[in-house]
Amino acid sequence: MNEKALDKIKKLLALAKSTSSEHEAANALRKAQALMREYQLNETDVALHEISEQHTKRANNAQKQPKWASLLAYTVCQAFGINHFINWRRDIGSCITFYGPKDRVEIGTYCYEVLAPQLVKARKEFQAGLNKRLLKKTKINRADLFAEGWITSVYRKVEALVPTEEEQQLIQLYQEKNHPDLTTVKNRSAEQRKRDMGGFFEGLVQGRKAQLNAGVAGAAQGRIAKTE
Repeated sequence: MNEKALDKIKKLLALAKSTSSEHEAANALRKAQALMREYQLNETDVALHEISEQHTKRANNAQKQPKWASLLAYTVCQAFGINHFINWRRDIGSCITFYGPKDRVEIGTYCYEVLAPQLVKARKEFQAGLNKRLLKKTKINRADLFAEGWITSVYRKVEALVPTEEEQQLIQLYQEKNHPDLTTVKNRSAEQRKRDMGGFFEGLVQGRKAQLNAGVAGAAQGRIAKTE
């Protein structure tokens, strides 16, 4: 698909909608339609140009994702009205792919890349501080509960962005066109045993310290994870 042609068509259609001059609007629309005929594009093709995807390394490489890793991705998607799936790429390895409106995908991916290392580091430090006499399985379970608490604390501060009906339809069309074989996978949930739940509550406390840096985060800070 010709990206330059699509960009030009989008600009012409935007001009046709925004200008107060009937002559200018008609001229812009006529040029846009001519380009669409030339490149055999329809209105759906042009609209789908607004939807994109971005890949980044996963917070956890396990084939069966722990619940905390899925919660992190879900939190980012809720904050920016985008979708995601996990996959493997030759250039990245185990990765997560966010898809939706271009600008929000870019910022959402940035947020994930900032929050994921913080969560992984906090989980690792919590696990390292557990009693060495505990079974490895118990340590992992408590660390997973800590991570769930951490991201739950962040999620509570998220201002969810609900996509418009049009955006939802475009995202669905994009998925059907580009990733028709996506399937649902089960998470690895931590056992919520009473003696291990202290890890979850410690995670809630530590999650309040999650933060985003400056830069692209400027637009994100209002939606997710501020330092208290």
